[in-house]
Amino acid sequence: MKILNTKSLAVTVENLNDAFFKGIVIPNSEKNSIAKWIASRQGGPRSYAGMFEPMPVDFSSGFKLFTGEEVTSRAGIGYCLGQDCCRLLIKLNIKDNAVQTALHKAQNGIAERINSPDNTKGMYCCGRCSTVYWRYLAADIGKNAGLLTTGIKILKSHRLGNGKWRRFPFWHTMLALSEMPAEISGSELKYSMPVLEKILSSTLRKDKFPVRRFKIAQKIVSIY
Repeated sequence: MKILNTKSLAVTVENLNDAFFKGIVIPNSEKNSIAKWIASRQGGPRSYAGMFEPMPVDFSSGFKLFTGEEVTSRAGIGYCLGQDCCRLLIKLNIKDNAVQTALHKAQNGIAERINSPDNTKGMYCCGRCSTVYWRYLAADIGKNAGLLTTGIKILKSHRLGNGKWRRFPFWHTMLALSEMPAEISGSELKYSMPVLEKILSSTLRKDKFPVRRFKIAQKIVSIY
């Protein structure tokens, strides 16, 4: 499986997310190449808050989050890909000075935006952007447990009463919750259980996104 696609940040992010999701072992040499290329996109003129700049094809075509939700606005594309690159560089854990410098600059840039007076700590912008943010926070839980706890309290306040929430895309929310410690996400995962059990009892479609959603549901239900 070739992960790096130097023509598209979105495709590279998709491939890398898929590899991590499936538990595919990535050789260190390949990890280095991927991390250095992502780092080279930091702070470009069309980057969001100094994070990692998408390629022209990403802006023209848009992309889908890992669970299938479409992202089409320029700001959304820049933010979601940039923030996810921060998360992926943490997971790649390449101790290269250029990579770490790019990551820290990107983290500082978006932290200034998120922590500005017109934003609520623990979430960002909208439900979709918040779930992307939470996945990033969960990648370094030792530093971010407090922010995630605040975010989940906000999520709880948006319950619809049927296992879902206002504003927050259900499947990307489930993905984010499944990556958090149980003491933070457990109440909302239990709340969603009726929806997950219904999904698991239905016929599985073989398309990429339904398969991913089914596996996320299986993972959560097996724990709770």
